[in-house]
Amino acid sequence: MIVLLYFDASVTKKNKELFMKYANDSRGWGSMGVIFKEIGSIAKPCVTVFFKTNKELKKIFETVDTEFFKTQLEGLSVTDRTDPSDIKLYINVQNWNYPPPNGIVRELQLYREYLTQHELGHAIGKDHPSKDLREFCHPMTQQSKPQRCKPNPWITNIT
Repeated sequence: MIVLLYFDASVTKKNKELFMKYANDSRGWGSMGVIFKEIGSIAKPCVTVFFKTNKELKKIFETVDTEFFKTQLEGLSVTDRTDPSDIKLYINVQNWNYPPPNGIVRELQLYREYLTQHELGHAIGKDHPSKDLREFCHPMTQQSKPQRCKPNPWITNIT
């Protein structure tokens, strides 16, 4: 499966390069046959990637459902699949640069790898597992919050 990614102007060249590197790492969704390809036009992307601040994310999502935003989304990155033909992936730029202090992933590169795999997992239709009883967390486990498993961005570590 090829997934086309369009990067909004909010994504710097360096962050785009890192995101694509992590997206197509052979330990991630690529091990299951998924290839992420950048396109230069918004005409027909599968997924549009944005890098937004907490304040910008609050403005985008609080208007939809204030209570849900405050209890579930605030301070996190979000994949919006409301329209499957227009998936929007919002990376929380503060977390991209400084992993959340309450999460289990402390090292910056590992957090970026996890965040990329996790949000792209949502973009391709994966959901959070109901329970994660493995030694290493499933990449779709919310690792920005406390967990009992070890930090892990890679699908190959659990298959």
